[in-house]
Amino acid sequence: MTHEKYDHNECRDILLTALQDALEDIEHGIPDLPPTGFTQLDKYRHKSRLEELGLMLGEAKQLLTTPEGTPVENLTLQPVMDLVEEFHSRLKTLAVEPQNCIPDVIVWMLSGYKRVAFARIPSSQLMYLE
Repeated sequence: MTHEKYDHNECRDILLTALQDALEDIEHGIPDLPPTGFTQLDKYRHKSRLEELGLMLGEAKQLLTTPEGTPVENLTLQPVMDLVEEFHSRLKTLAVEPQNCIPDVIVWMLSGYKRVAFARIPSSQLMYLE
C-alpha cells in the first residue's frame, strides 16, 4: 500500500468519478421480482429499494448539476465526501436481506467435553468478509 499524498482536487475528482460510476449502475435499476415465489414482504422491500435508489439518484444528480456557468470542478471535497459516505451507509442497509435463507454459523468453544462458550455469526458477515 502506498501512502501518496493527494490534494483535495485529486480526491474530489476520484470521488466524483466513483459517484458518477455508481449513478450509472443505479440507473440500470434492480432486477424485477420473479413471477412467483415471493411474499408481500418481498414486494414491499423491492418497492422501497426502488424508491430509495431513486432518491439517491436525485440527490447525486442535484450535487453534480451546478448552476449555469459554474463548473463541477468548483465543488469542494467535503460535500462530495459526505454524499459518498451517506450513500455507502444507505446501500449497506439496502443490501441486507431480511429473509436470508442461509442460517447463521455457531462456533462452539469446548473444554474437554463441555461447551464453555459460543459465538453466533450471521452468514452475511462470513460471505462478504474482506
